[in-house]
Amino acid sequence: MSTENNQRNGIFHEIQLSQNILTSLQNNVQFKILGFLYNYNEMSLSELSIKLKVSKGTILNHIKKMIELNLVQMREERVKGPKKSNIYSIKEDFEYNTLTWLNHEDLDVFDDSNIFECLDKLLEIDNKILDVGKKFFIYLQNLVKNSQKELYNLSKKRAHDKEDAKEIFVEGRPLHYMFFLNEEEKNIYLELAEQFKNDLLTRLYEKRKKTQQKTSKNDELKKGKNYIGWNILMPYKKMLETD
Repeated sequence: MSTENNQRNGIFHEIQLSQNILTSLQNNVQFKILGFLYNYNEMSLSELSIKLKVSKGTILNHIKKMIELNLVQMREERVKGPKKSNIYSIKEDFEYNTLTWLNHEDLDVFDDSNIFECLDKLLEIDNKILDVGKKFFIYLQNLVKNSQKELYNLSKKRAHDKEDAKEIFVEGRPLHYMFFLNEEEKNIYLELAEQFKNDLLTRLYEKRKKTQQKTSKNDELKKGKNYIGWNILMPYKKMLETD
């Protein structure tokens, strides 16, 4: 198989992964299931039901769909005697896959027969990720507002600790930066963002291999994924010109 075919198949594979996770994240229950599984690594049906305040039957229906999408995996764990409990987690080969980040030259591997199929799927992903982004920012805004309340209440106490205030501030806000870029600066941004993504994925992969060699499964389960890193470049001018 040619290099171009491999690259093309790789892009379509990444597109499918992106569609799967975004389809799941668009659903409110599955959105929370993924979040809790990322944070706690493994959970039973009962634990998910308690956390989400949703019936086991409803969660099981959603879990089945997420297994079909290759997002979630299941293993059996013996509880008492012959009784077994199903334990759910994020699929290992899914965890470090990123959503689609393609530059102009990445699309050169497609020809007239498949370029439109690819572009249509990519725009479908864009629509879904923006829809999911609204949810993230609603949760994030609620968190920031809650942190403001906590800081206000802390400031009213006669004896308040500066370290407590700093902890509330750091734990209850997003880290962010924003740049307004011209065309040349955009290309620099894209180059560095691509380099960052590749370096990050390499380091995460290497860290996982070392962790699997040095620690037990129980040790690894203590390390939940408590943060989301999200890089997005927006076509600001086009946005303003769109009705």
